[in-house]
Amino acid sequence: MVEIKESTPLLDANGCVINEGWARHPYWDYNASGNLKNLRRSGWDSYTLTDPDKSIAINAMHANIIHEGLYSITYIDYSKAFAAVTVSEKMLRSFLNKNLHYPSSSNYYSYFDSSMVMSFVRNANSYFILLSSPEMQLESETGLKLDAAFHGNEDDECIACAFSLNEKGKGFIYAMREAAIPASGKLFFSDHVSSIDNAIGFHEQVRSDGRGKGRIYSVQINAQKDGRNISICANAKDDTMNAVYSSGRIRKMSECILQHDGKKWILTDKDNTISMVMHDDTSFTIPDYKGIDKIERKCIAGIFSGSVILPDGRECLIDKGFGQLKEISWKEIK
Repeated sequence: MVEIKESTPLLDANGCVINEGWARHPYWDYNASGNLKNLRRSGWDSYTLTDPDKSIAINAMHANIIHEGLYSITYIDYSKAFAAVTVSEKMLRSFLNKNLHYPSSSNYYSYFDSSMVMSFVRNANSYFILLSSPEMQLESETGLKLDAAFHGNEDDECIACAFSLNEKGKGFIYAMREAAIPASGKLFFSDHVSSIDNAIGFHEQVRSDGRGKGRIYSVQINAQKDGRNISICANAKDDTMNAVYSSGRIRKMSECILQHDGKKWILTDKDNTISMVMHDDTSFTIPDYKGIDKIERKCIAGIFSGSVILPDGRECLIDKGFGQLKEISWKEIK
């Protein structure tokens, strides 16, 4: 795909992608307001904070699956091979940001019911995130709250892409991933507070009007080495969104190969940018969403080790990368 290097509208008047390609910044202007057809558009925003010092990660997602909404909070403890998930009681459509522009302006979104509270504020290049799941069942206690911030910079690179879903240009996907973002905050449990001083932030944003069934295999690995955040984000069998992130820069990868040899998961790419391994004895399953009939998530978390070529060209050996393997599938929507 061609690299896009300047701002461009995403869709023409007929809903077709004007300039297909990928970019190091989210250059596409997306406007889904004022059109009844846009009520059928799908998408999601996902935020993950990984704290290597505590071997934990917290994810929040709000999504639209055509007429329904999905809200979830996931807590992962790599040291205890434990994960817990809270899914919203209601299936109301999420008020995803309908206007995406570059550079991004400030915006705000929140949702709450008796099972959870989530609030996301973007101010320039920073994200402020508040999550609460008072009834989440952890190993030895109940309830979780996160108050965190992702501290980005204006010139930080990401991976963004836009493309049509068929040969006639109808149907589209617009996606963006920001990773290796410096993050901090506080994590509140039922009986104590834990400070998060040196964490890694990840943000993924997807918009689409596709209705056909599909399946995505994705890998996300977060690590710290020599004082820098390092993130590896890849989709198996597709090179569109594959990249290594560090120090505000990306190194785009070629097609990635994910395979299991009976004892471990192996992630490589055709240009030898990465060679990462997750052994089965470090992996565990994250609970699936319950009560959602249009989307299914299978997720394994574990510790990766291996080597990666950073955006500055240096090879880096990673002995403890906190990773997730996800298989997300969705049914055809009539």
